Amino acid sequence: MKKNMLCYILPKFTTRFAMRTANSRFHTDIIYRMSTRKQRPAERSQIRGSYDEESTTSSSTAYATAGLSSIQTHEQYSIPIGNDVVYNELRYIDAGDATFDDVGSWSILDESLVKRLFTHTGLMRRDIEIFQTLRHAALMIRQPTLEIISLMNQTDFNRPTPTRFIIYGKPGRGKTTALSHIVYHCAASDWFVLQVPGQMILRNMLGSPPSLSHPGMRDSPQKAQNFLRNVKLNNEALLNEHLLTQNHQLTKRISVDIDQSLMQLIDVGMANSDAATMATVALLHEIKECNRSGKFKTLLSVDNLQMFFEDESLVQDKSLHPKIAYFKVKEFVLAKLFIDLMKCDDWPNSMMVAAVCPTNCRRPDLDKKSFLPRDLLGDEGFYYLDPFIPIRIERYTRNELDSCYAYYMDHKWIQGWCRKPQGRFELLALSDRIPFSFTQLIRAT
Repeated sequence: MKKNMLCYILPKFTTRFAMRTANSRFHTDIIYRMSTRKQRPAERSQIRGSYDEESTTSSSTAYATAGLSSIQTHEQYSIPIGNDVVYNELRYIDAGDATFDDVGSWSILDESLVKRLFTHTGLMRRDIEIFQTLRHAALMIRQPTLEIISLMNQTDFNRPTPTRFIIYGKPGRGKTTALSHIVYHCAASDWFVLQVPGQMILRNMLGSPPSLSHPGMRDSPQKAQNFLRNVKLNNEALLNEHLLTQNHQLTKRISVDIDQSLMQLIDVGMANSDAATMATVALLHEIKECNRSGKFKTLLSVDNLQMFFEDESLVQDKSLHPKIAYFKVKEFVLAKLFIDLMKCDDWPNSMMVAAVCPTNCRRPDLDKKSFLPRDLLGDEGFYYLDPFIPIRIERYTRNELDSCYAYYMDHKWIQGWCRKPQGRFELLALSDRIPFSFTQLIRAT
């Protein structure tokens, strides 16, 4: 009974609602379809006639108020005609030379360096696809990125304790993109880059046998080999340049001598799965020795940092009964190794930049609406990493949103309706100035 009453009440309500909001052809079409659902043919034609007349009048008034005088009426839609949106000229500048007055400008990226850094980790896959489609790699310079670079330039790297930054914000605000921009800036400045993606290391821990080198813990040979592969791809020149400072016995039958390079250590770990974990331990030891001697600076980049402070992780092993079981995160050699590295108090010439994301957090006591580091890391993780500098990332400002729209317009990514004033208004309104939503809408145009 209530459902049938709603079918007769809804047309009158939506007709009045359309008089106020009929400034989008998408929304007017949805309103019309809702109002005519389950109506008789005679009633439907009567409703449509009144709807077209009222919505066209109201939409023309709305466009006149907005300053859009060129209107062409076609059925129930009001479509502006004329030239495309006129946008300001884009500004390109290197992130290292930018100031806070350059927020909204674009930083052009070297495609070879992008391929070397972000093939397996770092930037989201959708960003890489946009780079390949446009044949142009660039990232917008945002205020959180400039804050970290500015503080990095003022840091005394001779201090034994590395400076730690934690980027936080609501989902879709661009935390991973800002983190990747910092990684690119440091790599372009000849830093040694260690990218540690929490989701790649601590999810789907398949094939994690008991560790022979660390009793009571578990190894992750495949995860360790993937990490060594990324380090090799990101820092090929520095790895070939520097030699080991001591001999390393990886297993009972595999060892690496002192006169070999860091690249040879990585090759041995990638070629032997049973030696991959110990090769990672030896590599991190050698990197810290190089930093202490001032040979280069190191950036530790950790995405989804909260995963290292969760209670447990899923493991599948044939030796277990049942085959699927849960283990503490700190029981994995690789996870414990990175957790200790984050809090290393004897590591000069280094810096840590991390990001926490509520989407991939599995804390049962977490408030689903919270995105603060204290809630995502928990008391243990928060006090373990203290002190650190929190960097909050927000939605696009109006200047950043206009710059992003102008960038895609300039590269002919936006086509058709969305190049018109009303189409631009729809994109900006539907995205709610959220970077992820805006990118998804642009890809759908």
